[in-house]
Amino acid sequence: MACVATELGSNAVHTASGRGGWFTVEVTLCQSAVRVAVADCGASAGLRVIDDPDGEHGRGLMVVHGLSVRTGVCGDHRSRVVWAVIPFGHSAGPEPTSFEDQRGADRY
Repeated sequence: MACVATELGSNAVHTASGRGGWFTVEVTLCQSAVRVAVADCGASAGLRVIDDPDGEHGRGLMVVHGLSVRTGVCGDHRSRVVWAVIPFGHSAGPEPTSFEDQRGADRY
């Protein structure tokens, strides 16, 4: 969970948040999963998932994706929320229904 929060927070610094803005990290525990959500000040480009295991940078979202059972993003260039649901405890089943995102976020 700490790795996912660190990667999503690090990505937020590369948005308008890193140019005098802000970002917020929210961690929610529910039954057998933890949801990490990072809200930032947005970026002109969408998220870039780089699938290059030998690359020297840009693999953070692949790490998040690999550790999570569900990921998503919603928002635009003004602000966005990137989130991930990580299995917690003994169960690695699907995420609890209370984590359903009512805004219809897409998986990145």
